[in-house]
Amino acid sequence: MIEATSTDQLELEVIKSNQQSLYERISSIENHISNQNELVSTMSGGVSNQIAAATYYVGIATLFFTIGSLFIGLYIQNSLRKLSKIKNEIETTKKFIDGHNQELYNKLYRSETLKDLEKLTREPQDISNLAEKFLTRDFCDEDFEVINSARRQSKLDERSSFEFITVLLQHFPHKTLEDKELRELVQGEMSGLLRGMFISEMPIFFSAIAKFVKTTSIDSKSSQDLLRTVIETLYTIETDKKSKYLELRTLLMKDGVTIIQLQSLLNNDDIKTWFAS
Repeated sequence: MIEATSTDQLELEVIKSNQQSLYERISSIENHISNQNELVSTMSGGVSNQIAAATYYVGIATLFFTIGSLFIGLYIQNSLRKLSKIKNEIETTKKFIDGHNQELYNKLYRSETLKDLEKLTREPQDISNLAEKFLTRDFCDEDFEVINSARRQSKLDERSSFEFITVLLQHFPHKTLEDKELRELVQGEMSGLLRGMFISEMPIFFSAIAKFVKTTSIDSKSSQDLLRTVIETLYTIETDKKSKYLELRTLLMKDGVTIIQLQSLLNNDDIKTWFAS
C-alpha cells in the first residue's frame, strides 16, 4: 500500500510538473501572440498613416489638377472665342471687299491720280514722264483746271507744251476748245494732234468741235478759224483719217450748218470740192 501510494504521488508530481510546464508554454505562446498582435497593430497603424498621407497628397494633387484643368479649359475657351472673332472679322472684311471691289479700285485709282497731279503741280516739266500715263487715265472735271494751271505756271519747251495740249484735248476736248489760249494752241498743233490721234478718238474730238460751233455760232470768228484749220488739216493727212471728215460734216449739218457755209470758210478750191463731195 505504501509502495502504491508513493508511486501515485510520484505520478501526481509528474503530472503537476507537466501541467506547470504546459501552463508556461501556453503563457509563452500567449505572450508571443500578444507581441505579434502589437507588431501587427503597429504595422497596421503605419500602413494606415501611409495610406492617409497618400490619400492627402492625392487629394492635393487632384485639387491642383482640377484647378489647372479649369484654367486650361478657360484659356482654350477664350482662345477659341478670339479665333472665332478673328474668323468672323476676316469673313466680314472679305465680304466687304468682294462687294466693293470696284469702289475700292476706284479709290485706289483716284488716289494714284491725285498723287500724279500733285507731282505735276510741283514740277510741270515732269509732263514728259507723266503724259503717257495720263493719256490712259480717267480724270474728274475738276482735274482740268489742275492740269491747265500746271501748264500756265511754268515756261515750257515746245514738246512739253504739246504733251499738255494732247492730254487736255483727249480728256477735256470741249473745255479745251472753250479756253481761248488753249484753242489757239490746238489750232497751231492741229496737224500733230490729228496725226497722233487714234481713229476711234476722232469722233469725240469732232463732237467737241460741233458743240463749240453750236455754242459760239458758225458766224463767230473763233468757230470759223477752228473749222478752217481742222478741215484743211484733214485734207492733208493719211487717207484712213482723211475720210473721217464725213463724220465732222454730218455733226455740223445736224446742228444746221450748211455745206455752203463750210465752203465759204475755205480758201482752197480743191479743199472746197473735196469737203462737199
